[in-house]
Amino acid sequence: PEHRPLTAVPSRAYPVLDVPLLRPLTAYVSGVVSALAIGRRARPDVVYFRSGGSVLPLLLRRALGARVVLEVNGDALEFLEREGAGPVRRWLTRLAEGANARRSDLIVAITPGLKEMLVARYGIGPGKVRVIPSGTDPDHFSPEEPTRARQRIGLEADRPVVGFVGL
Repeated sequence: PEHRPLTAVPSRAYPVLDVPLLRPLTAYVSGVVSALAIGRRARPDVVYFRSGGSVLPLLLRRALGARVVLEVNGDALEFLEREGAGPVRRWLTRLAEGANARRSDLIVAITPGLKEMLVARYGIGPGKVRVIPSGTDPDHFSPEEPTRARQRIGLEADRPVVGFVGL
């Protein structure tokens, strides 16, 4: 409740038809139209995006003349395989991710292993990939005695707790 963001980040909603087969398509098309409209007004120098199955940043690059920086913070294909995604979805993701990696101006990988994966899988030159590990400001967090912390948030003292922070 006391956390305040360091910087306000503007965001904008875009329309999506909430129908099972149309939702992904309308989200993608609506996202493209919205990003182009905003980009034409703001004229960004750089479009920064995370790896995945979207080639929207490459479309923005061409339409807006902006440089593209790709962040890779996980192996999308490994994730899809573990989640049981079908071969067509994995193939499409591999195509999109490969196009994104090859056509981006710069790639930021959060681990040396992800850099190696990009170089091996997509033939990316090692000089195009920078490793910048994820970071946490430890001064933002202060350790608390475990029993007191559990009581404060209503957890039983003798039950295991597993935590995860991420996207």
